[in-house]
Amino acid sequence: MTTTESDPVAHARATDLSQLPEKMQRLPVYKGIPVPFFVYVDGDGKPDHRIVDAKKYGPAVNHRLCWVCGQKLGAIESYAVGPMCTINRISGEPGQHTECSEWSARHCPFLTTPGRGRREAHLPGEVKKEPLMSPDNPGVMAVWSTRHRPLMQRTPDGAPIFMMGEPISVDWYTLGRRATPAEAAHAFDLGVERLMRLAGEGGADDMDYAYIANKARDARKYLP
Repeated sequence: MTTTESDPVAHARATDLSQLPEKMQRLPVYKGIPVPFFVYVDGDGKPDHRIVDAKKYGPAVNHRLCWVCGQKLGAIESYAVGPMCTINRISGEPGQHTECSEWSARHCPFLTTPGRGRREAHLPGEVKKEPLMSPDNPGVMAVWSTRHRPLMQRTPDGAPIFMMGEPISVDWYTLGRRATPAEAAHAFDLGVERLMRLAGEGGADDMDYAYIANKARDARKYLP
């Protein structure tokens, strides 16, 4: 199991099940809250929306299943990612249907609340916290859609990461709505700063910083 984030109470308040994308309408519902494909469900049938069921990675990757609704993907795969991920093109999650990814970017309490931290109190002892996962919401999310299947790699501790292909569209969201150009640009700049800081913590040299700067310059064309 690995951690993700959701607040079931806030989610229940914000979710109108009649507005779910058609494919998500087939998901199980627990206390009025849809239970996405990736969510860990304990032996008593109780889901914990904060926790990713690591056993779902295999089926999602091998059978090209949407990470959100669990159904077969089509020609296009989308990813709800933070601005930093539009620079390094890395997603910590497998692909999703565009409509499922957009719904997540608009409705997931963690993704829609700038500055929101991850709720980690009382997590099961066996839950693995991913070191590369940002502890806070970046404020703005991008839905990155591509026709290219992702290249799956592993972090040094074995966690799967997915290299996103060239996009056909990148749409930006904040607070459950489309982000303005200024909001997206500000969040993007913060993403660049965080990448630079992470590079410095890893002992980066001038060539590493130049590489990040070049990647950031290329990624700016996907801002609204």
